Amino acid sequence: MKRVVFARTAAMVVLVALLPAGHLVRAYAQNPEVRVGDTMRADAGRVTGTVVNHDNTPIAHARLRLRDVTTGRTVQITDGDQAGRFTFLGVPPGRYLVELVDRRDNVLALGRLFSLGRLETVTTVVRLAASSSWYSGFFSSVALAVIGTAAALGVAAVGNGGQPASGRS
Repeated sequence: MKRVVFARTAAMVVLVALLPAGHLVRAYAQNPEVRVGDTMRADAGRVTGTVVNHDNTPIAHARLRLRDVTTGRTVQITDGDQAGRFTFLGVPPGRYLVELVDRRDNVLALGRLFSLGRLETVTTVVRLAASSSWYSGFFSSVALAVIGTAAALGVAAVGNGGQPASGRS
């Protein structure tokens, strides 16, 4: 029994000694993608923000991905909280954007492109656009195309017989 307690205590002491001043514990609390054994850069910054719908209501528990636009690689993935807030910790300096993704990793919305410097904190907003049906702009575009073509041909009106009324004298 004493040997088991001693081994557990020794393991905890070693684990705490290896953590860099508690940063990894805070990083894990904010971002479960950070694992014990991961190293934190001395010049790393953080990215915070909020994800909202088109009407500015927060999107609870949204899945977010931080992408380095220079390399195109995903740097971190996290889930937002109930109020739509999110944080990426231990982010190296660079140019990034935040992507709102569904559970299948399909991109639903993009935040603005930003640069992160040494030890900086950047705050951003990711806004999900209002959804509209696929045909919503189709009919108005077709009508404009027909009117534009008719005007280009010199047809200002059509008479009862389907012949251009503008050409009659």
